[in-house]
Amino acid sequence: MGAKDLYKLFIDTGAFIALVDEHDPLHQASQAFYTSLSKRTNVITSLMVVSEAYTWLRYHAGYHLATRFLDIIDRSESQSIKSNSPGQRYER
Repeated sequence: MGAKDLYKLFIDTGAFIALVDEHDPLHQASQAFYTSLSKRTNVITSLMVVSEAYTWLRYHAGYHLATRFLDIIDRSESQSIKSNSPGQRYER
């Protein structure tokens, strides 16, 4: 598989919140979209997005959903988390 066969998709905070929070109006659409992604899709996000989504979920939806979000991040095989600062990396 060459580089031209890969797809890159940046996912921002709102999409992650909708994916995890069942009360979000876009929850079902978000879940359907996320599960329909090809294995050739490299999901990209940033540490800032992970932090923002976790914090929002923690304070608005509760600890359980916030940790569920981190579980999704941890299990994802085709996801890259980019840092804006050298030396920073995702650690749970």
